[in-house]
Amino acid sequence: MAQPQPPVPQALGPRTYREFYSDASRDPWGGDYTALLGQYATTAATTPEQLLVRTLSYSQDTPQAFAMLAAGRDPALVGRIVLMHRPIRFPISVPPTQWDEMVMALEGDVLGGQICTTVEWPATGLRQAANGGAIQVPTLANLDALFDGGPDVEVVGPYAANEVGTELIRTRNVMFVPPRYIPILLGQSLTPRQAYLRLVGAVRTDGFELACAPLLDYLRAACTLPAGQPVPAVQRPAANVLRMDETLHQHIRENVVHRDLPRLRQPELLEPGLHVARAIGDLVTEHRATRADTLARRLQEATITPETKWGASLQLLTRLTQQGEHPVLPQFWIDLAAAPKRFEGTTIARATDATAVALGLAPDLAPVITPALVAKIAAFSFGHANSDELEQGINPFTVGYRNQDETTEARTQATQHAMLMDGAAPRLADVITLAASEKVRMPRTCIQVSITLDNYRVMLHTCFGPDHRLTAEFDYFTASWKARAAQFEASMGGEPLIPLYVVRWVQLRLNMWFQDQARLPVQVSVPDLQELFQDYRLENPWYPRIPAAYVTRSAVPAPTIVPVPGRIPTTPPPASPAAAAGGGAAGGGGGTSTMVRNESPNAALLPWKATPGRLRDILRPAGQPAVAIPRNDAGLEMCVAWHVRHICSSQCSRQRDHKAHSTGERARLLAWCRATLPTTTTDASA
Repeated sequence: MAQPQPPVPQALGPRTYREFYSDASRDPWGGDYTALLGQYATTAATTPEQLLVRTLSYSQDTPQAFAMLAAGRDPALVGRIVLMHRPIRFPISVPPTQWDEMVMALEGDVLGGQICTTVEWPATGLRQAANGGAIQVPTLANLDALFDGGPDVEVVGPYAANEVGTELIRTRNVMFVPPRYIPILLGQSLTPRQAYLRLVGAVRTDGFELACAPLLDYLRAACTLPAGQPVPAVQRPAANVLRMDETLHQHIRENVVHRDLPRLRQPELLEPGLHVARAIGDLVTEHRATRADTLARRLQEATITPETKWGASLQLLTRLTQQGEHPVLPQFWIDLAAAPKRFEGTTIARATDATAVALGLAPDLAPVITPALVAKIAAFSFGHANSDELEQGINPFTVGYRNQDETTEARTQATQHAMLMDGAAPRLADVITLAASEKVRMPRTCIQVSITLDNYRVMLHTCFGPDHRLTAEFDYFTASWKARAAQFEASMGGEPLIPLYVVRWVQLRLNMWFQDQARLPVQVSVPDLQELFQDYRLENPWYPRIPAAYVTRSAVPAPTIVPVPGRIPTTPPPASPAAAAGGGAAGGGGGTSTMVRNESPNAALLPWKATPGRLRDILRPAGQPAVAIPRNDAGLEMCVAWHVRHICSSQCSRQRDHKAHSTGERARLLAWCRATLPTTTTDASA
């Protein structure tokens, strides 16, 4: 008798909006967009109000998204194309809320289970651009030629009336994007040129130029400057990001995001063990909170103040939190002072969770408040005397990105520690290992950098408040990073450690400010974090030194030198095969070349000084890939000839490495020599 077969598991649905929109079965138009986009043509007899009503009348399962050219901080500069999707109208509530009947939309995708950024729908979004006037734009063929002939051209125009190669069009302030093309713009911040090239290329590949004519007209208008105007006619102020309260957060999470992406709320199907653990953790948290409230009521008549708790140490905190000439102590520190030591972690966790919600981030993505982090906050240990000890102080490395397993483990550890502090039976210590060491969080991707910066934003908003000058500067930097992250991502082909370099660059400047402000009674200027983007665009050297203790170089692939923006100027390609791969007479410029000697050689490299043959032949073997050359602390390739042969050319392209090496540089070059070069004598340092 045949055994009964287990039921076939049902599909759990998409996990992200990219998966949601990439499912062709959700496209009710099946690729036939002529009538759909025809509604948004300015020749249609439909008012903007009617269009909005029609947009909101579609079912929640219908994919809808709109492209908008949003201005940046300076409205006189050309902005970026962003995508607003899932437009909704907040329902009327009882009792009424501030959100009732407000039209809003989402920007970006979910990340790590958090909800998307929620923005207010632009009131003039569906109105005709240029107040209904005609816009002089290049024809598609002309714009293609202009972009093909100028790789650096971002916008074109202005054009005179009836100029050859142009035509008059009318379009709207925002434009519907067919479901097939939503993933191209989702979560991106693109220049008009980038958006045009990506979308037009996809439309042409599908053969939908005629059906998508209103979208192509909008993109042409976004790429064109009108006469006498510094920005395109379709550019609008960026949509207002809504500061979420619990009501809005719950509505968007439960009625929009989780409805579209049911997989996000099915831990009982995906991870039953984790589901049980979370339920137990919630019970423990609730129990702890109840005890904390009870104790707080008992201590109302004997409230502990910051002065009585921290005494003279409070001067350090007031220096860090001061604004202008007057000391300002945020409410967070007053609450922390009133909390008994056993409840400090609970107080901090509640504050950071509330801050995350206020910033539009999911509470479960707030920094994990480990016992080690609690101790640092309570001791005001934001800076540290040695900036190379990344695990010290409160910096982006210590509150950075954690994957799901690491987050679960850290939260479990924090919960267990709190249980013991609450008076749980000591036998728990026999079966629980509380690893309280603070592991440094090393970002490997630009997305992880964004999460790291958001985590640190939560810390600054919590500890210093939204009006503090350092908080404001870091908010500005985080927003700028997210707008430029794609550029840095493109550079990772040449330097895979860029995410690490970015966070290290920020950590050095934050630590210097914390050190200076803690030492001085006057207000110290905050670092200008925008300098990173300026140096990147100008191709100035900006890569900071990474402490050797935190980088396993053998695990990192050797970078390939590619001409990408923001790279430190590197060795130019050799003009002929005679150029030395390890330095030498390759030449870095004109003039007479003379031989220069290394008067302070590293004795540990003597076994390779008389290596037979030419270095260029060893490092560039015929018919084989060139051997990767190690880099110094500045990120530049080392001059092997100078350090190993003790002699090189004054015109060497790597002459900036003609100097004594640091301890870390010596160790890297010695390890490289042992692995790459044959020896003629015994290696005494082995």
